[in-house]
Amino acid sequence: MNTPPFVGNPSKRTGSMAKLITSGYGRQTFEDQKHVKSKENLKRYVQTFDSDDREDSDTSTESEYFIKHVDRINIVQMELLSAEIPNSEHTINVTNNLIEFKHANSGGFPLPLTATLTPGSYTGPEIANEINLQMNAAMGAAIGVEVNVNFNSITKLLTITGVTGNIELLFGPLNPDTLASNPSFGNAPTRQLGFLKVNTAAAASATSNSIIDLSGEDYIYMQITFPSNLTNVIQTTNNIPNVFAKIILNVPPDTVSFYSYVSNPLKFKPSYPRIRRLGFKFVKHDGTLYDFNGRRHSFTIEYVTK
Repeated sequence: MNTPPFVGNPSKRTGSMAKLITSGYGRQTFEDQKHVKSKENLKRYVQTFDSDDREDSDTSTESEYFIKHVDRINIVQMELLSAEIPNSEHTINVTNNLIEFKHANSGGFPLPLTATLTPGSYTGPEIANEINLQMNAAMGAAIGVEVNVNFNSITKLLTITGVTGNIELLFGPLNPDTLASNPSFGNAPTRQLGFLKVNTAAAASATSNSIIDLSGEDYIYMQITFPSNLTNVIQTTNNIPNVFAKIILNVPPDTVSFYSYVSNPLKFKPSYPRIRRLGFKFVKHDGTLYDFNGRRHSFTIEYVTK
C-alpha cells in the first residue's frame, strides 16, 4: 500500500514519495515539492482528477471517459500517485447471473431451464435464498418446492438439492445430452458460487467445489486510451493494452479503496509535445468494463516535464 505524501524536506520522504527521477544522461536526483533541477531542468507537477469532471458526463460513464486538464508540454514521464476507487460493482451482475440446469421433474427432461438471478451484492444466506427463489420460479413452483438451496456458514459451501427429483447443473460449454452449446456458458456465477465450469452429474444434490466468493473483483486495470503511443506500460498475462495501473480492491463491497495500487511510470522518449486531455478506461481481468454503478472516483497523477 502506498504511503501518503510527506510534506516537508524531500530527503525525509518515505514510501512511493521518495522517488528518483532519471535524466536522459543517466544522472538521478531527488524531486523537490514543485520542481527539480537536473541536467535537463526537469519540473514536477501534480494534478488530481475526479470522474465527475469528465467530458460529456451525461452520456459517458465512470468506466470509460475523456477528461481535460491543465495544459502540459514536453512531458517526459507520468505516474499515478494515489487513487480512490470504490468496490462498487455488484457481485452478481448481468455478466454472471444465469444458472442453466435440468431437473427430473421439469416435465421435459432433459430440457434445460434457466434461472436468472437478480443483480446485486449478496451474503452467503442471501445468495442461497435468491438461487432457491429463481430456480423454483424457472419450474413454475414456489420457493423450496422443487429445489432447495442451503449455505453452510461453517464450510462456506453451497448445496443445491432436487426435492422432487435429481438435478444437474449445466456449467460446462455443452449440453451433455444434445451436445448443443450451453447458451449461458460464460454467464454463470461459477467463481462466485464455488463451482467449476463443468456440468455436474445428475444426482440428488450438487455441492460447490470450493468456498463461495462474494467479495467482488480483487483488482481492476486502469488504462490510458489517449494518448495512445505509450511505452513502459504494465504487461498483463491476457495482453490488455495500455495499462497505466493495477488498482487493488482490498476492501468490502460498497466501500472505497485508498492508496492501493501497482503503477509503473510512463516514459516518453522523445518527450510528448503537449497533453491537454486524457482518456481513461477501467476494466476487469477479462478486459470487460468495470461497473462503478454511478459511484464517483478520483486519482492523482504526477507529470515530469522539461
